[in-house]
Amino acid sequence: MRTVALIALTLIGSVAYGQAPPKPEAQSTRLALEAVIRPGAVKSGDPVFVELTVKNVSRSSVRLEDASAYVDYRVFVTNAAGTEPPRTSLGERMRNGEVGWLKNTQVDLRPGEVLATTMELGKVFVLAPGTYSARFVRGRVWAEKAADNQVAEVVSSNVVVFSVTP
Repeated sequence: MRTVALIALTLIGSVAYGQAPPKPEAQSTRLALEAVIRPGAVKSGDPVFVELTVKNVSRSSVRLEDASAYVDYRVFVTNAAGTEPPRTSLGERMRNGEVGWLKNTQVDLRPGEVLATTMELGKVFVLAPGTYSARFVRGRVWAEKAADNQVAEVVSSNVVVFSVTP
């Protein structure tokens, strides 16, 4: 009974503040996401660029919303101890879904087509010397059918490992 009341209060609170409850997520079978960091080791204070490439692996077009890497992706970074490094103010805004954007276009990816972007991880996390693992999740994928919009389609990347040296 307490669980039902807690869920009801959560939903009421979300509606009261104009926020829809989050949709459940399902891993995309239509898209593949590859993350690459080159070089794999950088000096402390140098930028850590990750190339993110989404590929349509289906037999039909897939529509994506395209604003920026900092809007379209969630990023998960952990150090060798398994803890997340501190986030920058941009990183906190990303986590809370509060990053604004100047453009928001729709892109139709045909079968085999790719959409690439770059993110600088030093803008999202305070990266002290050490070894890190990163994974990325891209949302903002349109459902194949309007009726399927009750579940958010996402695509997850491979895990990439990189080092920050003193």
